[in-house]
Amino acid sequence: MKKPYCYPFPAHYVTADIVVFTFKAQRLQLLLIERGNEPFKGKWALPGGFLKPDEELEACARRELSEETSLQTFFLEQFTTLGTVGRDPRGRVITVGWIGLVRWQPDVKGGSDARAAQWFPVDKLPKLAFDHGELIKQARLRMEQMLQERPMLLLQFLPEEFSIDDMAALQQAVLAPTPGRRDFYRATGEPGPRPQPQIGRITLRKG
Repeated sequence: MKKPYCYPFPAHYVTADIVVFTFKAQRLQLLLIERGNEPFKGKWALPGGFLKPDEELEACARRELSEETSLQTFFLEQFTTLGTVGRDPRGRVITVGWIGLVRWQPDVKGGSDARAAQWFPVDKLPKLAFDHGELIKQARLRMEQMLQERPMLLLQFLPEEFSIDDMAALQQAVLAPTPGRRDFYRATGEPGPRPQPQIGRITLRKG
């Protein structure tokens, strides 16, 4: 007996791929995993994987990120969908791209089907599997737009205590064109420089 709502079309697959950015040593960094399985075994790629039948899209992204890198990021936002025919040799795979912003966390490690996990400067990335270079390109453009539209998201990169100089260095690394210190004051509503060095104390809460 034919099941209701069952149509004679081939099955497609849905994945989540996560582009996670952080800031360290005055440089924007990106999180990659070394693939442990074919296809592209031994190549570097974005963390991600297949959506389970009973799983929401964001839950899939968070689960894959945790399993493959041990990283828990509290800011995650969907930014694109790619479904180019032939993008994955395993079949017709449609991926949902996510941007993650996180404070520096050095202790990432590979897990599940990821042999390793490692931070790379965004201007010194290795050769990547699949079409992940295109995903990263789109993610960088979208991240710049997000930070210009919502400058308080810059705080996702910073520790609880930071100086105005730290914020200026971060802006120079992640925004294009490079904004100056005055742009920071204008965007955040600060009155401007004070005679004494500034230390900001920000408490970021998950959720």
